[in-house]
Amino acid sequence: MVTATAVIPAASPKAVSTSHPRSPVATGPPSGPVRQSAPRVSRATRPPLPRGARPSRHAAPVRPVRATTLPDLVAPPALMQAVASTPPSPGESGDGPGSTPVLSSDASAGARIIAEARKYLGVPYVSDGATPSGFDCSGYTMWVYAHTGVAQLPHFADSQRQLMHQIPQSAARPGDLIFYLDGNYAYHVAIYAGYGMQYAAPAPGQDVKLEPIWSSDISFGTDWH
Repeated sequence: MVTATAVIPAASPKAVSTSHPRSPVATGPPSGPVRQSAPRVSRATRPPLPRGARPSRHAAPVRPVRATTLPDLVAPPALMQAVASTPPSPGESGDGPGSTPVLSSDASAGARIIAEARKYLGVPYVSDGATPSGFDCSGYTMWVYAHTGVAQLPHFADSQRQLMHQIPQSAARPGDLIFYLDGNYAYHVAIYAGYGMQYAAPAPGQDVKLEPIWSSDISFGTDWH
């Protein structure tokens, strides 16, 4: 009996790659152009940027301001500085030439009121005061109107409001009165100076001054136009 023995050839050894599994396998020279990367420059040897080219650490985008967003509380220099408009009448003390702010063309009464109101800038607020040694709000307007020959007013803000002809703000002129309201009651009064400003004896501890109108709950009154 002959026994046949099958000879099984040994498996060829498996090639093991020594490169990283994700590394591309070199298959020959590239077919297209090769991009040469620029050499990296160390921060230690890189020349600094010119000072004008460096961005500011605190720089913020500048937003343009539209004219319609500007408040109506910024008075022009003509209101803040003395500009002559009408000469003082004989016997009127005034502040000398050029002491009256620019007003509307028909502002004979308004000019007198503003010129008189300016004389008392810096006078201290005094409760119930109605003389240049000290004013409260209605004492100040009462004195100014009386000494310009415009009107004889009572020493009370709401009583002054009731005597005035009420007008809209669009019709108000420098020299008119501004009444600050709580409901239908005036608790404070000032003299309109134009451009969102007023002359007033504001409060205890303060002096008569030119200041912005500080409330929207107001009414305007006049008896001279």
